[in-house]
Amino acid sequence: MSCEAIVKIKQGKTKSIEWFVIVDGVRVSDLAGWACRVQIRLNDEDQTEYLNRVITTLNEEGNAFLINITSEESNIPVSDQYIIAAQFENTGLGIKDEGDRRLEIEKSWVFDSV
Repeated sequence: MSCEAIVKIKQGKTKSIEWFVIVDGVRVSDLAGWACRVQIRLNDEDQTEYLNRVITTLNEEGNAFLINITSEESNIPVSDQYIIAAQFENTGLGIKDEGDRRLEIEKSWVFDSV
């Protein structure tokens, strides 16, 4: 589960990202028993952390975690050097994996309400 398409978010705007869990090249269709933690970090020497939280929301089909980035969470410095990373764990199956995507925060002049 490595880098995929670039995720772009306007600074101060909300964004929903569906993140599928893939094990051995197969998309997991039932996420019962799975946990997800997501982090946003600057891709620099210090790996400055901007977000670190557990995700419990699933998409309508129940086969992907729905990461809802709030306007407050996206109100960080404009840069194309962020990484959004997710860690997936199913303790019952003994599986722990992670994936990451490049994240770009784009300049915005009008922010969503917080």
